[in-house]
Parts: sequence; structure tokens; C-alpha cells
Amino acid sequence: DGKNIQMTYCGMSNLGLAYEPEINGQPVSLEVMAQIGNNLILRDNNTGEPVQQILGARECQIGSNTAMKHWPTFRMSFRGFKKAYPGGTVFINQPSSNLLLKILDTAQDMMFTWGITAQHRIEAPLIDNMTRADARLPNKTYIWGVDIGGDAVCYTDEFVKQHGAPVNAEVGGRAIIVAWDPVYESLGIWYNDTGRPVEVIDFFGKSNRGQHSRVERLKPGMFWHVWAEYFPHTEINRITE
Repeated sequence: DGKNIQMTYCGMSNLGLAYEPEINGQPVSLEVMAQIGNNLILRDNNTGEPVQQILGARECQIGSNTAMKHWPTFRMSFRGFKKAYPGGTVFINQPSSNLLLKILDTAQDMMFTWGITAQHRIEAPLIDNMTRADARLPNKTYIWGVDIGGDAVCYTDEFVKQHGAPVNAEVGGRAIIVAWDPVYESLGIWYNDTGRPVEVIDFFGKSNRGQHSRVERLKPGMFWHVWAEYFPHTEINRITE
């Protein structure tokens, strides 16, 4: 819809997020800088200040409610993507025509792939710079986390699938719907402003109560140990219907 949106991805947290690239009305120009607590740290080239990916805020302004505006994101299989968006565009990095750069890029890609594969396979964080641990779930459990108004809740895909019907809950004073769509192979979370529980909802947010908007602060499919690091007060698999 004409918005300037930037997509970020952190292999250590297994998290992709999209933001409108501005803070306090000022544009930011982001590039990868480092990682702390298995959370991607970006550098704003306009100011030189570090910006956290998970919170979308400058490191020096954490807790000030000043951050980039979240854009709704979700995960799905490529098979599901082709069904949902038959005319969709897929972006692929093409190898450089420069032989030296091609060799260097290939080597870097192999190292990145090895690291990411190990992060998924090994229970302990591959780079253990965490400040706490939470044994309520195994470290590498994939969770779908939502934080609204200081309240934090996360869901596992296993719980949502086993629940069968959409999960109706409340986070930070907002009613939400959590549902797995087996056709498009995607777990989604939407706002529910109808005042009544939703019994059926599809991938596109259409339910028996009408059309719903996706929750923009969703952290889809990230590792539990990273979510618990930044939201230690989180509840797991909340139902308030």
C-alpha cells in the first residue's frame, strides 16, 4: 500500500520481523552490526546507534515506548505460499558475476548455513550470551509470541494444532484469535474486536464474525530461549474464552 517496509532476519533467534524504518519520525538506515542475547543488533547508519531487532528500539531507549512501527509478519511453508499467493514474488540472491566475490559469498553462505543448522539442532544456544534460562519449554521450541501493553504471551504450534478450534484469548487488554491453517500451513494471530469468541477463521483472517487484522507485534516461530530472555514474565498457551 505504498509503505516503506524493511524486513529483518536473525538466525540466532530464528526470527523475521518487518518494520517501518523510522524512530520518532526520523528515518533509520539499518545494517547488521552484532548480536546480544541471541538477538540481532542493527546499526542505524544515520546516527551510529544500535537498534534491537526484537524490540525495534534503540538500545539507549529501551523501555521508553519509542520504537519503529511493527508491520504484521507470519510464517508459512513455500508450498502454502504458492497456494495463497499464486502471483507472489520470491526474492533470491543471485551469485555475483565477479568470480572472487562469488567464491567469498559462497564460503560465507556455507558458514552461515552451518551455524544456523547447528542452532536448530543443538539444545543449548550456539552462542551462549544469555542472562537467564527458563525450563518451562525446551530451549529450541518454536513459539509465536505477542507482547501488548506490557503483557506477553506465547503459543506453541503443537498446542494450537491439538486445540483444534481457534484459541480465543486476551493480551494486554486486546482480544486475539490464534489459529492454525492446515491448507496454507501457517499459524496466525489476529485481533478480535467483535466482543464475541470466534469459532472459525481462515488464513486470510476471515471468520464467522467477519474480517480480522493480523497482530502486528507477533514474533512468529522464534526460539523459546530468546523469547524468554526478553519477556521473562511471559505466559504460555493462554486461553481466556
